[in-house]
Amino acid sequence: ACAAIRKRLNFNLVKTASLQTFKLVGMALWILLGAEQFNSLYRAVGAQSLVLNLVTEMNMTPWTVLILMMLSLFILGMLMDDFAVVMLCVPIYVPIIKTLGFNPLWFAMLFMMQIQMAYLTPPYGFNLFYLKSIVPSEITMGDLYLSVLPFVGLQLIGLILIMVFPQLVLWLPMILN
Repeated sequence: ACAAIRKRLNFNLVKTASLQTFKLVGMALWILLGAEQFNSLYRAVGAQSLVLNLVTEMNMTPWTVLILMMLSLFILGMLMDDFAVVMLCVPIYVPIIKTLGFNPLWFAMLFMMQIQMAYLTPPYGFNLFYLKSIVPSEITMGDLYLSVLPFVGLQLIGLILIMVFPQLVLWLPMILN
């Protein structure tokens, strides 16, 4: 629409945009396919019950398990695309969360906040590459890495607040029910 308004819309522009879109969608579909194959194999070999039994037999408190999950999500989010992390971890973590007695909606919010926080951190830090594309050229990636630390800290504080006070997430859904 913007290109049409500026009278720059042409066949080559539409072709280039379409090819980039197809490549991006194709990449997302391959990730989805791989994650679904992993999940199918994971369920077929009984790994879900194995992991669930392993976690319950380790005699860790539910909060310890939750914190370990959050740490693993942060590390995975630093190294992988958020879509892949969601597709791989949800089938493993959600049954454990339900067994431990945590609210799945609350956990979903923690999960997504953790992934977003990891998305700002190197080495993957995909949002940093978005930022690099719009800042002046004299700003280096190192500058960006340092500049996001306060934001990661604020997100960590928000994550801790939601962990300690689940009502911050759950009050509206409870009112609507």
